Amino acid sequence: MPSPLSKSAIHKILTGLNNRQKEAVCHTEGPVLIIAGAGSGKTRTLTRRLAYILSQNLVVGDKRALAITFTNKAAEEMEKRVTILLKDAGISPNQAPFIGTFHSFGAKILHSAADIVGRSRNYSIYDEEDALALIKRIMKELEIGGEKVTPAAIRHEISRLKNEIIEPSVYAAETSTPFEKAAAAIYARYEELLKEHNAFDFDDLIEKPVRIFRSSPAILARFQEEYPYVLVDEYQDTNVSQYQLIKLLAGGHQNICVVGDDAQSIYRWRGADFRNFLNFDRDWKDTKVVKLEQNYRSSKNILKAADGVISKNVLQKKKKLWTQNEGGSPVFVVETANEHEEARFVAGRAAELMSERGLNPKDIAVFYRTNAQARSLEEAFLEANIPYRIVGGVKFYERREIKDVLAYLRLCVNPDDRVSLERIINVPPRGISKERLRRLDYNLSVIPSLEELLDKLKTLAEITPATELIFHLVKAIDYQKYLEKEYLNADDRWENLMELLSLARGFDERLEPPRGLRAFLESVHLMQETDHATSEHRRLLMARNSETDAVSLMTIHCAKGLEFEVVFVAGCEEGLLPHARSLLDAEELEEERRLAYVAITRAKKELYLCFSRQRLLFGSREPAIPSQFIYDVPPEVTEFVAANKYDDEVDEDEEYIEY
Repeated sequence: MPSPLSKSAIHKILTGLNNRQKEAVCHTEGPVLIIAGAGSGKTRTLTRRLAYILSQNLVVGDKRALAITFTNKAAEEMEKRVTILLKDAGISPNQAPFIGTFHSFGAKILHSAADIVGRSRNYSIYDEEDALALIKRIMKELEIGGEKVTPAAIRHEISRLKNEIIEPSVYAAETSTPFEKAAAAIYARYEELLKEHNAFDFDDLIEKPVRIFRSSPAILARFQEEYPYVLVDEYQDTNVSQYQLIKLLAGGHQNICVVGDDAQSIYRWRGADFRNFLNFDRDWKDTKVVKLEQNYRSSKNILKAADGVISKNVLQKKKKLWTQNEGGSPVFVVETANEHEEARFVAGRAAELMSERGLNPKDIAVFYRTNAQARSLEEAFLEANIPYRIVGGVKFYERREIKDVLAYLRLCVNPDDRVSLERIINVPPRGISKERLRRLDYNLSVIPSLEELLDKLKTLAEITPATELIFHLVKAIDYQKYLEKEYLNADDRWENLMELLSLARGFDERLEPPRGLRAFLESVHLMQETDHATSEHRRLLMARNSETDAVSLMTIHCAKGLEFEVVFVAGCEEGLLPHARSLLDAEELEEERRLAYVAITRAKKELYLCFSRQRLLFGSREPAIPSQFIYDVPPEVTEFVAANKYDDEVDEDEEYIEY
């Protein structure tokens, strides 16, 4: 075996690391658990560890180190940094580790052993749309369906079963409810057809390699020998199948290093089980535990706020983040009258930060718990001419469910709107194509049920408030059931639709029918087309789509891994953050607290926690109370802010809730 690199090369790899980071890098043998707090230099530590393993010539010949991440972006960033480190240390690029996602590594295993699970090497990978189409075909073939037995629900159940490595025969033997019996029959046929089609779905890329490793000791031994050092990033986000894959792969040599932070585990809804992280040192004998607790990102006050929130969680590995950064600004607790004042405050304060302090728009982020909250924020940023972008989502009025309902409403006002008619002709499905509709010159007599519905809606539009009209429409077409059948995220889409209802109510309160509906539709149209009005707005449109010069608006789930100079968290209220669905479930509430922790620890210099006294949600204006998480923030690091300086519409006599 070649000797390790010179001391100077190793010195380059270790330069700039603190003592805990060096400990995590240099302990190469046996299981290692790195508890990496927010902003603690996790990626720097991981990449240096990989380079250090190579510098010691611990992987030679055909052997390689393996680093697994959760996203392609994370893998690309890690690979870029490792390449630079190897070049600086004089290490041959031929020794570079395999860096990729769980799914890309699973595909590598399948490529060499697909025959074990009945496929050839030229297999196809089905995406969500392909999988749903296959399930719909099977349901039609088996004549299975019902109110709760929808393609989306079945797809979700099959995904869960594969993530938990439960095969069709085992599941079928344990079923009891009608839904489970239906799912079992569909699951069995689904697996048969995937094999016939020489295809895998996305979940198979991890589940099937686990089955291969379990059934073929020779193949498992080959991969264990090829990858004698295994590193897994964001280990707290692993599910059952990912956990099993890693356990099998590293079970021989035991050189497994996992990195993560249970306080940032926020993906339980998609199968992640942070107990894999909590129990790591029980699963692996003689685990070396290293805590990275020095934070390089945030001010002392922001870290105290984060610790105040997360310390209330029971299920966690305790750590205490600290920093050499200054105390910084207090954490601003902002009370507003409603969601409109909240949005105007956020936009107004963002404008001040840019004009008075010279911050770039990209230095500022606004987080919210649900996509439905984005609408009022978008409007405020448009009105203030502040460039913004929606991260990880679609702008409110571009969402499919919003466009569907708006198309129906436009037909109430303008029956000759053929574009809107083409949009809704099969929402829900009615068995007629757009092409046939055009050939019939849009004569709806061939679809009497739709013709009757549109006639009734048109009549109602003359005498009924817009909100009631929307209620009648979604009930008449059973739109909620349609969403549940077509989409895995039906609840989120329904919440977006209820936000549209809230917007319509504002017009109903000012105008009688049918003027309210017409003004509402005109307002929506102008909001969609505002950017074409002037050259300034055209410039704004370009900036909104820029990733380099725009304020970022996103859900907290999208914020993980990012950092900003200034962060606003909108909607810090009971029922939003924490979400109403979590209030009666202790484990769900702990996950919501982790979400709040993630939001807080994205901020470097300033943090604003905003809540309203009342909020229009789901078409109804209700009183709101501050989030319990606000009260977890130590009072000595907070400062209360009166928001009405940004809003001329607020009654100066209104009293603020005592904080």
